Amino acid sequence: LEDYIDRLDNPKPEVRREAIEAIGRMGPKAEPAIEALCSATEDSDYSIRKAASKSLGRIGQKAVPAVVKIILYGNSNAYVSAQNVLIDMAGEAESAVPMLLDAMRTGLNRVPERAAETLVELKSPPEEIIAAVRPGLEWPVARRVWVHGVLGCLEKKPEKHIQALINLL
Repeated sequence: LEDYIDRLDNPKPEVRREAIEAIGRMGPKAEPAIEALCSATEDSDYSIRKAASKSLGRIGQKAVPAVVKIILYGNSNAYVSAQNVLIDMAGEAESAVPMLLDAMRTGLNRVPERAAETLVELKSPPEEIIAAVRPGLEWPVARRVWVHGVLGCLEKKPEKHIQALINLL
């Protein structure tokens, strides 16, 4: 495993990608590589980012906190890849829901919106999402801006969220 992790610093993309794929084939045994794979999700090469995200997904439950961190704070390329990893992990991603709900309350940059978008994609109950943003409706104007952005995320699949939005009003 250490040899593969060392190869992630290689200047040749094909060497990095092969190492990442080998790490992914190890599954949960590759847990010590989570941090290195997270860094690889921000690589300039798309194939590296995609392979790193898939490998994190193959590690499973132990990688969920790291994947959530990428979703919330990673660059836009890493964010999309990490979001897809959680969606692909299905049941194993359930532990991400409380972390994402907490992130919706931060009000930091795009963090709440990214968290809400991911929760919608994970098909989290809309009541949980609405409950997370409800306190923001009473905050000063600057903080309300992100609340409206989060509610905007729910509009992507309105048929699923109509009742929760009605209850909010």
